[in-house]
Amino acid sequence: MTRQTAAAASNRLPSAMHTVTAPADRLGPLLGAGRTAEVFGWDATHVLKLYRAEMPRAWVESEVRTEAHIAHIVLATGLPAPATGDTLVEIDGRLGIVYTRVDGPSMLDAMAQQPEMAPALAANFGDLHAAMHGCAAPALPTQRAALARAIDYAPALTAHQKQRVHQRLAQLTDGGTLCHGDFHPGNILLTAQGPVIIDWVTACRGNPVADVARTTLLFRIARAPVEDVTRRVAIEQVRQHFYTEYLSAYQLRRPFAPAQLDAWLPVLAAARLGEQIDGEEEPLLEMVDQL
Repeated sequence: MTRQTAAAASNRLPSAMHTVTAPADRLGPLLGAGRTAEVFGWDATHVLKLYRAEMPRAWVESEVRTEAHIAHIVLATGLPAPATGDTLVEIDGRLGIVYTRVDGPSMLDAMAQQPEMAPALAANFGDLHAAMHGCAAPALPTQRAALARAIDYAPALTAHQKQRVHQRLAQLTDGGTLCHGDFHPGNILLTAQGPVIIDWVTACRGNPVADVARTTLLFRIARAPVEDVTRRVAIEQVRQHFYTEYLSAYQLRRPFAPAQLDAWLPVLAAARLGEQIDGEEEPLLEMVDQL
């Protein structure tokens, strides 16, 4: 989900969320869109993340509470991250949540607009990831459990492939580090106050090398979510260089052996198959078959 705004609020964990109803004409301009929700302007200082009508109400309510819980934990670390609000808004049967507005282009958009900035942006990206992995997150779900669920859910995997992936996962080391679970340049907003890391819904506690493996996987196989052809071409031209610079910056602060990364990649590829993204199945299965 490429966005120009993100949510930010106090670091209070809402104990009880309440719902207010608003008319459709209360919505401001559409600022961003993803598979499950859209982000609209709300007023001069707030935005509304409005879940799509087909999303089950109970799931949305649970999702919002999960995001609020994660945000509370992440903010307590001091990382530059947004927080959720404590009010649900209902518009034409759709549920959403209001956030304080934080403006700025994503790092992905900045890279597309100014490819010459890729090395500096990549170094910043690596520093942010390394700083995140200096934080503990004992209250978050485990990375191992999240990966196991995703592997079990992947319809493209045979029972035998799932068994082999689970065996590899069982051999890999756990950890208690704060991991994002989907760390890529589209999830970094470049604000006037500095970079802000967004979309923490997949955050967990685990092995930081696995989190780097997820980022590595995205750079290898994910299509940049940019509609403009010229900008997409610009991103593809600097993609590999950006990744190399990112990994170098990360390893200056948190070195690890390449073999550690290689051991995690088939597991992360199998888990990614659970997302069922068009065009990714073949390269992901090839990575799984390296086991």
